[in-house]
Order: sequence, then structure tokens, then C-alpha cells
Amino acid sequence: MKILMIGPSKSEIQNYGLGLATENIAKALSQELDLTIISPSAATELSQSSDEKHISVTIEERLLDAKSVDATAVQINVESLLTPYFYHASKDTTNQEEVIDFSIEIQEALNQYNKSVMEEVATLNYDLIYAHDWLSIGAAMQLKTKYNKPFVLHIHALDYDRVGKKSSSWIYQLEKEGMQAADVIIAVSQYHADIIHKVYGIDKQKIKVVSLGIDPLKAVDYSSPFEENIILFAGRLSQQKGVFAFIEIAAQLLIEHKDLKFVIAGDGELAQEVVSKINEKGLSGNFSFTGLLERRALHALMRESKALVVPSISEPFGLVAMEAALNDLPIVISQHSGAIEVLKNCFIPKSDAIADYVEEVEKVLANPKLVKKAIEKNKEAASSRSWKHVGDDILKILVEENE
Repeated sequence: MKILMIGPSKSEIQNYGLGLATENIAKALSQELDLTIISPSAATELSQSSDEKHISVTIEERLLDAKSVDATAVQINVESLLTPYFYHASKDTTNQEEVIDFSIEIQEALNQYNKSVMEEVATLNYDLIYAHDWLSIGAAMQLKTKYNKPFVLHIHALDYDRVGKKSSSWIYQLEKEGMQAADVIIAVSQYHADIIHKVYGIDKQKIKVVSLGIDPLKAVDYSSPFEENIILFAGRLSQQKGVFAFIEIAAQLLIEHKDLKFVIAGDGELAQEVVSKINEKGLSGNFSFTGLLERRALHALMRESKALVVPSISEPFGLVAMEAALNDLPIVISQHSGAIEVLKNCFIPKSDAIADYVEEVEKVLANPKLVKKAIEKNKEAASSRSWKHVGDDILKILVEENE
């Protein structure tokens, strides 16, 4: 069975969580079938040359183990300025006209990307199209229409999640059209499957839920330089991830707890605004920024922390919670999260109110026996959900659609 996968094959700063998931999914699938991957590269802009193809074909060695894998995984990179979170990018869009111009620019880039995909794929032999998120939808729909191939769409995050509400944006419309055209939709959690059904109006029968996974990763040696206990935020600095809520949680905790250091691990479109907000509140001495960390370093930091706080507005899954679970870190996480379907011993605020998050963090700080039990159960749950399990579940869906 030969699969054409459209989407990132590795994690980069532009697609961090999405890329981490698709990289591990591709690695797992490549052990069972022939996999060709086509994705935007990290190019910052499109060339103005109309006769230059900007297509490179390479063997992605991380998807292969020559000693145990007979199948071939080939990656095709198509240069593009596209990123999953383009409309939150650090681009000077100070008025509505600039926002509209930037949106048009991105739509044009997406059209060019789709055209490049169609040209390259025309010579390939494959049985099924397996696409990831909005960047891949246009090309996947065109391929399905032209070649009548089965189309499986894997949704990791939606415009609804990134914006925090239902929108009428062209990306929302593209996502809806893509899900309507797909033969099957894979959602990363039941929480997200419900959004796909209720917000996008997609038939429940088309949606299959496959929770994401995690593999153990040896942490680097690290010892905290802080005397205070670390409360950790790890993720993209965006509205979706709730980074400003984290600052408010910190401000409330510091009224009663002077022995806390709040560490923000990550980068993103709101980095400058985050720093400004912390300075505005006079909390710069209570915060530390690490920037975007390599995974082993992040895991080491987790082991030195007292709690991970995940105050996301909408978190389709939340791989960072799985990482925390493997590293013996208690998790205070939004009820709007798919990871809690796997990790059933998180500390979940009863509402989105800052006071409710503060209450859960204080519960972690004050109840070592309760925390120990939660850590043990979450670690057991995370350890039982490897990327191989994820790949096996996805493979079953792909095989069924190809029959």
C-alpha cells in the first residue's frame, strides 16, 4: 500500500506541535507501508522566478531504520512562505488594510503551493491521500477530484482553536470544505471531534478519534538555578495557549507564595506583548524565559518544576501534557483539552476563571501525597500510549479506506 502524505514531516519553529506529531506519525507509518511526504519547506518567501520549480527530493533518514524497515519514506519539500499560524505571525499589520493585504498574500502563496504539489504528484504512484490540517486541504481536494483517490484528512488544530471562537474566515471555510470532501476525518481527541461536528457541521460518522502519543526521551543533565519552586508554562506564545492567563495566575499566586519562579518555555507571535505585560505588572523578577527548547532540554526542565500549567483556550490534544506526565510533573490543565481523555489524573479547574487555576496550583503545592498518586497514574497512562500505538490506529483507518 502506497500513501501520499501532505503535511510537515518534522517539527520546526513554525509548526512545532503539529510537526512533532506528524514526524512521529510518519516514522511509525513508514515501518508498515510505502510513504511519500510532500510539505512546505522552511523557505521565508517564494521566488519570483516562474520557471524555477523549487522542488527537492530527499530521503528523510529519521523516518527509516535500515535494519528493520523495508518500506521507503520519501520526503518532497516544496518551498513556501506558508506556516500553520501565519495570521498571528510577527508581521507589522497595524491596520485592517494591511491585514487584508497579508491575507491575500498568503492565499496566493497557498495557491502556488497547491499548484506545485499537483505538478510534482502527477508522476507519482500512490493509493491514498493522507493530509494534515489546513495547509494541505487545497492540494488534497484537487488530487481527489482529478485522480479519484481516497482522501483521509487528519485534523490537529482548527481556525476555531487558534482564534478561540467560531469565525467566518477563509481558513474556516477551507477547513469546512476540506472536511466535507474527505472520506474520513481523524480527530486527535473526542473533545475535538465534538468541535468538528458541532462547529463545522460534519457528520459524526465520518470522524475517527485517534489520541496522540509519546515515546520516552532521555533528558539532558540540568539543575535548576533558582531557589524558588518552578511553575512552568511550555508552548507557543499565543492567545490559544493562554499565555496571558498564565501571567494573571502568577500574579495571584505571588500574593501568598513568594517562593515561586514562573518559567515560560517557548516562543511565538506574542513574545514582545508577553514581556511587556509582565513588566507592566512589575513581575519581571518573578519570571524567566527560556525561548524554544529542544525536547530533551524541555524534559529536563520539567523534572525540576513543581507544576505545569496549561491554560489553553482550546487545546485539541496537548502533547506537552504527555511530556509532563512522562517526567513526573503534575499538570494543571484547561478543561478544553483533549489530553485529559488519556491523562485522567490532571488537576482541572472547574472553569476558565483565574481563581480556579490558582486553586488547582495551590492544591498541587499543598498536597504531596495527592500529587504523587496523580503523577504515578498519569505516567502509567502516558507510557501506554506510544507513537507506535498511534501509527497502528491510523494504519487501520488507512487500510479500511483503501479497501
